[in-house]
Amino acid sequence: MQQQKSAFDEHAIVSISDRHGNIIYVNQRFCDISGYSEQELIGQNHRILKSGYHSDDFFIDMWTTITKGLVWEGTVCNRSKSGQIYWVKSTVMPFKNENGKIDRYISIRTDITAQKALDNVAAKTENWQKTILDNLGDGVYTLDENGLLTYFNAEAERILGWKLADVKGKFIHDIIHPQRIDGSPLPFDDSPVSRCMTSKIRYRSDDEIFIHQQGQYLSLIHISEPTRRS
Repeated sequence: MQQQKSAFDEHAIVSISDRHGNIIYVNQRFCDISGYSEQELIGQNHRILKSGYHSDDFFIDMWTTITKGLVWEGTVCNRSKSGQIYWVKSTVMPFKNENGKIDRYISIRTDITAQKALDNVAAKTENWQKTILDNLGDGVYTLDENGLLTYFNAEAERILGWKLADVKGKFIHDIIHPQRIDGSPLPFDDSPVSRCMTSKIRYRSDDEIFIHQQGQYLSLIHISEPTRRS
């Protein structure tokens, strides 16, 4: 047990609780991130770090799992002594004594606060981009590298009659753009989108035929623009 604890201490935020959930050990990393001293934490319940972010059901599920002798894993939002919010990826493991009864729980955590912050920025950026696209006067749709639809803006939904929820993840070419202006079949590999994806060059066509959800044929200007992952 001592060797395991020492190994954990080197790389993680560690605490040990008794069978009632009261803290009997914390390592220095735990003290550093929480802002509490070892003396302030020993004998306390982990509720001392409760941020108010999670529902009671969240902690009931955690406690139910570990008291059954099972390992619990999850992401937890905590509040430090100074009031600062921080996030940890947590694993709680029950340990049994020689009589087969649970007598303590070891919690191993990794600080993921920075990653959470990046995720929030990405989400805000995505929402901002969606707001802009939804207010454009042109229809916009995006495909992944396999030609599957990932996004329709509001104007594309209006022009083509399809809702994003109905066609997201589908091979959209065969649904909205399967033929040339002369009525002959248009293989995806010959389409403006595919040419753009292959050449990584912007492609414009002034005479593309699209099909509305109700079956009408639409003559549209089509511009394909490659995007690059950062």
